[in-house]
Amino acid sequence: MLRRYREGEIDLPQLRVWLEAESTRVDAQVPRGAWLKLMRGSEAQSNGAIARLLPACIHCLGVGEPKAFASHQEYQQYTHRRDAAVANDILSEIPQPHFSSEGPDSAGAAMYCRCTHCGSIWAFVEPEKAESGSWNRII
Repeated sequence: MLRRYREGEIDLPQLRVWLEAESTRVDAQVPRGAWLKLMRGSEAQSNGAIARLLPACIHCLGVGEPKAFASHQEYQQYTHRRDAAVANDILSEIPQPHFSSEGPDSAGAAMYCRCTHCGSIWAFVEPEKAESGSWNRII
């Protein structure tokens, strides 16, 4: 069901209804903190919990592990791998998801991608001023 939500087949209220109906079964499999974020958190908090519960696939992780870039060289390496993944239809560029603005603000411009294999949504934030940029899975 989390995958159906990540792929946009159901919305957050529908997911919460299902989680409530399946609470006994889900409670045994989902850590309490993640459960609370899914049931009571904002959409961004719920998506963060889902990103931790559902693994990304080897295809989109080929760009690299989610992280803040440590150097300009690392940013360039991630840029090269991201561009190659887009060119090879592993990732597709998408418009900014409506829920992404709920997360931490960033000075750099962001590009959003969806993995064509697992449906994960990633944010590639360009370095700007004191910020080093990042590659993060938002759901």
